Amino acid sequence: MAKTRLMAQAAVNPEETKNAYEMYLKAVYPFTKEAKREEDQKLMQRVAKEVAKGPIMFRPVDPMAIIRHTPVQSMPKGVADVLRRGGKPRVLQ
Repeated sequence: MAKTRLMAQAAVNPEETKNAYEMYLKAVYPFTKEAKREEDQKLMQRVAKEVAKGPIMFRPVDPMAIIRHTPVQSMPKGVADVLRRGGKPRVLQ
C-alpha cells in the first residue's frame, strides 16, 4: 500500500514525494527508527568522550629535534686525517 502511495504521489505532486518516501520506509522497515536512535546515542557518547579530552592542540615541529636525535658516528682517526688534508684514503684490498 505504501509503495503504491509513493508511486502515485510522485506522479501527482513531486514536491511531496520525499514525505511519501519517508512514510514508505517507515512502513517497510519499522525497525530502522530504533536502530537509528541507538546509533545516534553511540555517536553522541563518542563525541562527548572526545569533547571531554579538551581542545585539539597543535605544536610546531622543532627542526633541530631530528638533528639532536641523530646518532653521530666518528671516523677512524687515520681516515679523518687523510680527508682533512685533501688526499684520498688508501683502500685495502
